[in-house]
Amino acid sequence: MSASELRQKAVLITRLDSLWSLETVRPVTISTHSLGVGICRALILPGGEFILILIEDGTLQLYRYQDMSIPLVTVPHPDRGSCRRFPDFSDMRRTCNTRGETWAVIVDCYVTPEGNERTDYRAYLIDASSASIRLLTIVTTPHYSPDYHATGDILAIIIKEGNNYLINIRKIPFSADMMEEEAFLNLGHTFPTSFTTVLCPHMILVSTLSSLDLYQTPEFMPLGSSIKSCSNLSTPIAIHDFTKPNQGKLIWNALCPHLDGRFWCYIFSEVEEALLISPLPGSDDDFVRHVFDGPCSTDSSRAIGCRDTVEFQHIELLCFSASTYHDASTGYMRLGRTQAPDPSRSVSIQLLGYYGHVEDLSWDEESGRICAIYNPVDEYYGSSSSLLMIDMI
Repeated sequence: MSASELRQKAVLITRLDSLWSLETVRPVTISTHSLGVGICRALILPGGEFILILIEDGTLQLYRYQDMSIPLVTVPHPDRGSCRRFPDFSDMRRTCNTRGETWAVIVDCYVTPEGNERTDYRAYLIDASSASIRLLTIVTTPHYSPDYHATGDILAIIIKEGNNYLINIRKIPFSADMMEEEAFLNLGHTFPTSFTTVLCPHMILVSTLSSLDLYQTPEFMPLGSSIKSCSNLSTPIAIHDFTKPNQGKLIWNALCPHLDGRFWCYIFSEVEEALLISPLPGSDDDFVRHVFDGPCSTDSSRAIGCRDTVEFQHIELLCFSASTYHDASTGYMRLGRTQAPDPSRSVSIQLLGYYGHVEDLSWDEESGRICAIYNPVDEYYGSSSSLLMIDMI
């Protein structure tokens, strides 16, 4: 990155940081794009210049933000013959590996002609600069998996094996000289409603209705050899019981030393999903909980979620800090502050003139750009969706 590009990025970060100090903000511009029927998911890639679209039939398309008329590249869905697909369960998430490359995971649920339920997790390497999408690996699991999480070089999937729930942890190969390896955690049979968060290559957090359980990642082994070693239940190295929060070893005392800030995870809050944000290690603060009826998108430090859809009221988004460094870190000092942002404080983003339902949401912290799949209120029960591109600066 050149010196001018570094200066431009520093100015952008400063402008965004000052924006989040307000109580209510309005986007600079909002553009609407019609991509036809069947849009399932939309992800904005780092830098905000490219959009990744998943169609209900499993087709993957890459667009340039400045021209949404023709995709740069299209990857058709794998031909599965007479298998019956379930597009309502299709999903897509993106992350960056340790080399700074963007990759995405596509979830595809189907039933074979023999009546067997299957879920495919297809990992793709996305190179927007050369308009290429390369398949890295496919992980096939029996049944429908309750949850999965991709971050860094790791893909973690909750699967059911017999009466037990396991976490299949895959190390994704991004080049020919990398070997695909896996490890397993055995959660037992009491985890039907749980979320998995890969905190780092060595730590995995499992959130259930009653607790947060921290596990150490087992040793990675070649494919097919480690599942035989997971017959015994895995033991958490720390547990945070929501009903007894001050008993037992605190999770933040068992974390890797480099995890010295706040982390986030999804949990079930009564009958709704919620984003839970941990306190800073060593502090007396409590967990912060944000509940959304609509979708929520997290990036490197901030999350943006959609409030309940209210008839005859414009769409409102909320932005808040989801993961932070410790107080007095170098980055915060450069921004003129000594304390990490308060995760309990949220900023209201008003989409004036837009009424309807937000089906999917993705945002890029580098550019301050938000991408949303949107159903206007007069087409709420129709099949036509629009893509909203929202520029905050």
